[in-house]
Amino acid sequence: MIDKNKITVIVPAYNEDLAIGQVVSDLLENFSTSEIIIVDDGSTDRTLEKIRSFNVKIISHKKNKGYGAALKSGIKAAIHNTIVTMDADGEHSARSIEDLLQGFELCAMVVGKRTSYNRENLIRMMGKSFLWWLANFTVGYHIPDINSGLRVFHKGAVQQWLDFLPDTFSFHTTSTLLCIFNKRKVRYVPIETFERKGLSKVDIYSGIVSMKKIFLLTLFMRPVRAFLMILMPLILMTSCAFFILNILASETNYLNVVWVGLFMFGALGIIELLTRSNKNLISTKTLM
Repeated sequence: MIDKNKITVIVPAYNEDLAIGQVVSDLLENFSTSEIIIVDDGSTDRTLEKIRSFNVKIISHKKNKGYGAALKSGIKAAIHNTIVTMDADGEHSARSIEDLLQGFELCAMVVGKRTSYNRENLIRMMGKSFLWWLANFTVGYHIPDINSGLRVFHKGAVQQWLDFLPDTFSFHTTSTLLCIFNKRKVRYVPIETFERKGLSKVDIYSGIVSMKKIFLLTLFMRPVRAFLMILMPLILMTSCAFFILNILASETNYLNVVWVGLFMFGALGIIELLTRSNKNLISTKTLM
């Protein structure tokens, strides 16, 4: 078990005055000997005022920079190598951190896998589901929880990538994929979650940034899958176009569709062979 005296807990907070008092009290009750950093990301409510009533380290942004930017500020200021991140909306309990710390020495990152989710509108749920599918497709296997805010990781696992990691809510998604791509062990531990207080700050822009970062990571780490992300929709659209044109022309010549599909997958095969022969040239340093 990691010594609590050698842990830095980072809580990014933006307009979370409804829950921040309870969150900080919970942390101080369970991790009073740890370094606790609360990053106020330009809140316009009473969040900063409530934080100042506690004996914790405070970083205050003059204006809102984003969830990821707040985490970056906390990571840069952290004095310990073991970093714990926790959301400020009351969704998590500090007691769950104990479970994440078990066996952490053998991993680069331990993520709290949420067993239940707060109710969200349909569009947000669809967006999160698509990003989850995209991340799973990228790595080639099932990721239980891609963007949980409660996690433990080594500072060195993300420190060199801080300039690349986004300032938005996709920080955790991107950092998780970086660890996986670099073949660093990521473990998932089930945690209990509670109904968040206040409104979610996740927006469409954050989702777009997430997709962009996932694609860039895939392009450098798994180029074949990056091409698949582009080519598969093209194959589908081209096949549908040929199919519709054949129907409009009152023809039943489906051979064109077959040839298009064979050509596309043949091109993918060539790309994969080239990638394998040059895999030693593909380095994570390219991202810097």
